[in-house]
Amino acid sequence: MVLTISSEAEFEKILKESAKNWKLLIVDFFTTWCAPCVQFSPEFDRIANEFQNDAIFVKVDCEKLQNLAVSNKIKIIPTIKGYFNMQEAFSLSGSVGFINLIISYLLILSISAYFDLFKIINVRNFNILIDDF
Repeated sequence: MVLTISSEAEFEKILKESAKNWKLLIVDFFTTWCAPCVQFSPEFDRIANEFQNDAIFVKVDCEKLQNLAVSNKIKIIPTIKGYFNMQEAFSLSGSVGFINLIISYLLILSISAYFDLFKIINVRNFNILIDDF
């Protein structure tokens, strides 16, 4: 399920929760008048359903949350950004066609696997507790 963010506070809350739960947060920055955004939306929803156990998926309407778009340096729509541990992990911008969709799949798979390994290494070797975040 994809949540559409309604405020900057909600975005920050989900960003913090994703870090606390060691989840990748994937954000679709869009507008309702952007044809590529509208075209990509069902694909984003499908990816979200397919990878719901690996990541948290949200959407941000850049028209309604302009300050959030600016603070995340959104200059082109659609833009898909991934965040891990409250830091930007990747960004895809522009008309999201077939090639970018494949790249998105690969990024989600590889980054999720990497972060699972990173989580295990950190917890085992450095005694970092998830509850400390």
